Amino acid sequence: MEIKLNSLLECPNCKSKSFIKLFQNVEFDNDLDIFSNDKKNLKKYHNVDFSLLKKSNFQICKNCLLVFSKNRRNEESMYSMEFFADVQKRWYNKFPPPQEYLETHENFSKNFFNVLNKNNITFNSTSEILWLRTECGLILDKLFSHIPKENIFPIEYFESNLRYLKSKGYENANLLSPGDFKSPYKDKKFDEIFINHQITHSYDPLNFLRTLVSLLKKNGRIFFYNEIDHVSANKLNFHYPRGINNFHNQLLTKNSLSNLGNSLNLRTVFFENLDPLKNASVNCGMFGYLEKENIAENKIKYTNDEITFEKEKNSFLDWMHEHRKFRRKKNISLYISFPLNLLKNLIKFLLNFYGKKT
Repeated sequence: MEIKLNSLLECPNCKSKSFIKLFQNVEFDNDLDIFSNDKKNLKKYHNVDFSLLKKSNFQICKNCLLVFSKNRRNEESMYSMEFFADVQKRWYNKFPPPQEYLETHENFSKNFFNVLNKNNITFNSTSEILWLRTECGLILDKLFSHIPKENIFPIEYFESNLRYLKSKGYENANLLSPGDFKSPYKDKKFDEIFINHQITHSYDPLNFLRTLVSLLKKNGRIFFYNEIDHVSANKLNFHYPRGINNFHNQLLTKNSLSNLGNSLNLRTVFFENLDPLKNASVNCGMFGYLEKENIAENKIKYTNDEITFEKEKNSFLDWMHEHRKFRRKKNISLYISFPLNLLKNLIKFLLNFYGKKT
């Protein structure tokens, strides 16, 4: 498996060339540093250059605030889901799904349903639904019990979850290949599209959303969830202990997600974040929908004032400085440097002392 990175020369959303590097120490802007030292991974995937894969080189765009990896991984030619599951330790990638996995998703589906209910979101019994990454699909049974299963089109990454969906009667279930979405249902249009943690991974997020918009019926909506609001996550230090997931091409915030929608004249509506205690996937997961707005295409307006830009940029920098992984690195350096400095001073003192005596 040969992995190549493409280095972007412009922002993947607004095409601006005005962006700045976020993290100066690229050794720590990733979580694959730990996997690159895993002998099992190195042996099994001997053709993978993990030292290359982990160098995301995150930038923040001054025009649309998108934080993106300058070194992009083109997923469809880069890896299989077996590889992803291995290096990211996805323990639930088995059939039947582990009981703990099912129980977590049962709680998550209740939380999901309650948030939609609070916001008066309902679905017509004749609606046709496309859902990218349904995982084990328990949420489908709760949310769409009044909709015939032949009207529901779930797509999932892992073969184990696909088998589970089929066993539950979702005959339209399909496998979701790595990379930006190509519909396996030809030119079929949908009333509602749900996407789970898809914008974050997208190689070309603007084209990804454009593809989804083209699959919507009139007045259709794109519901997104599990897209991390990094301003909240950075503040609460809710990242994984090992650092940023290197399979993420975007590190989103509410403003940058809205600005992505603005590029396609989409209005962004946010609900409350899903409860991380009931969510099997991420913390600080944004939840809401995108819908078409009737405005001229040349009227794109981004939230990008200087104060907001500095706030979002500093949110990432502050997190990087405070994360326990990076504090530990600084502490180790301090422990090493302290005795060395003490020894140097002692040698100087002794040399001066005996020098004066002689």
